[in-house]
Amino acid sequence: MQRLLHIIVFGLQEGSALSVTCQSVGGSPAPRLLWKRLSASEPTERVAVAGPLLAWAAVSRQAAGRYACEADNGFGPVPVRQEVDVEVLCKYIFQT
Repeated sequence: MQRLLHIIVFGLQEGSALSVTCQSVGGSPAPRLLWKRLSASEPTERVAVAGPLLAWAAVSRQAAGRYACEADNGFGPVPVRQEVDVEVLCKYIFQT
């Protein structure tokens, strides 16, 4: 698996919107894009999203972790992978 780029999204406040786009720059036929969560320890945390967009309307701390977008058109020896680390800060609510 070829890894082209590693991105870290940090300082994101819990409850904020987040969208990450994976884009293919060529390939014939056009590659299929698939997002996977790499840091999931529990089966309920596993994510597999087909397409270029990985998005949350309101991200939670449980979404924090490493994700990979894989591009594969079936002709290369291995898919191309781009990894993203998502770090989410907890949201503090102060009561007076």
